[in-house]
Amino acid sequence: MPSRHCSAYVATAALLGLFLLGTASTAAWVAMLLLVGAVAVGAQMGAVAIASATFYPPQLRATGVGWFNGIGRTGAMVGPLVLAGFMRAGWTSAHILAVLAVPMLICAGGVLLLPRALRST
Repeated sequence: MPSRHCSAYVATAALLGLFLLGTASTAAWVAMLLLVGAVAVGAQMGAVAIASATFYPPQLRATGVGWFNGIGRTGAMVGPLVLAGFMRAGWTSAHILAVLAVPMLICAGGVLLLPRALRST
């Protein structure tokens, strides 16, 4: 199951990288952004399911998932500030979206390491 979630993160990173190709059509941008959103949100929801079902012992699941969501909320607050910095520095939309592929690849690596972490517990 983690490999499917890893592929969702990699697919999101690839879709974000496609913005560097310079798609001219507004419709293509909208379609790609919808795909990015759907795949990224699906991967995140799957990560919560994996964490709550397999990683945390039953007595710690609520705390673990709460921390997981809390860290995500922190990113949701800091993200717009980082975006504003990129925009102030003159970055294009395509470059900003492509940079977002990096966290997706980090998430994919974390999901790949999850089975190893589960074996060691």
